[in-house]
Amino acid sequence: FDLLSGPPGTTSDIHFPMPGGVNVAARAGIPLAAGAVVNGSVDAKYATGLFVYTPSSAGVSIVDFNATTAASGSDPAVLLLPATGRWSDVLAGGVVATWLTSSTDPIYAVYFDQSGMTGAYSVGLIVTAPAATAAASASDATIAGAVVAAGLPFVLTGGLLTSASSQDWIQITTGPGDTGKHLQVQSAGDPRTFLDVTIYDDQGASIGGNENGGPVHALTGPLLASRTYYVAFSAGAGFDPAHGAYEGIVRLQ
Repeated sequence: FDLLSGPPGTTSDIHFPMPGGVNVAARAGIPLAAGAVVNGSVDAKYATGLFVYTPSSAGVSIVDFNATTAASGSDPAVLLLPATGRWSDVLAGGVVATWLTSSTDPIYAVYFDQSGMTGAYSVGLIVTAPAATAAASASDATIAGAVVAAGLPFVLTGGLLTSASSQDWIQITTGPGDTGKHLQVQSAGDPRTFLDVTIYDDQGASIGGNENGGPVHALTGPLLASRTYYVAFSAGAGFDPAHGAYEGIVRLQ
């Protein structure tokens, strides 16, 4: 496979990656285990490493994949694919990529350095069981009907936004030892769901959010202990009711 860029019929066409094409071949993913780090190396620009994580049970779990490298100027990322292995079904990506599992279906993780840097790298993952889960419902469309997070990390299951005005609210109360911690809110589920999220304190002031659409990842500043906070999921830019399903992840860090 060869990709050329430039005016047709000229000698100045640019090959990607330099100086020629890409060799395409089947390969098996290197197994990943919770809490373990696997080392690898790439010897060509934009080469990738393929890994696979297979959950041991169908219980709800928060999975954080991470990519690291010591190379100066590098920009490592891990890109997540579902069991289909298709790029059209890509789930999430970043130096840390988070997803929610509730089956034993494998998740593929592709290491990729966006700067084209070569050399050694590491990929690992952390699996966290939520302290509490609860299902979204028709009554949680306002702050008064907010789903109460009985513990953190908390997972809101079965979220479904049916229109641009749909909302799901969650109520969180911090504990005595939570002073200075940050509330982190993320989404999973249908990767084509475009969401916004806003985090409020008990006075109704916004203290964090993500209003760019797409899978959300919002973080607040330092919190106060023993105080109530609220999270509101809503439809974001580009929202399509056909892709309104999602799950919410709320935790402290």
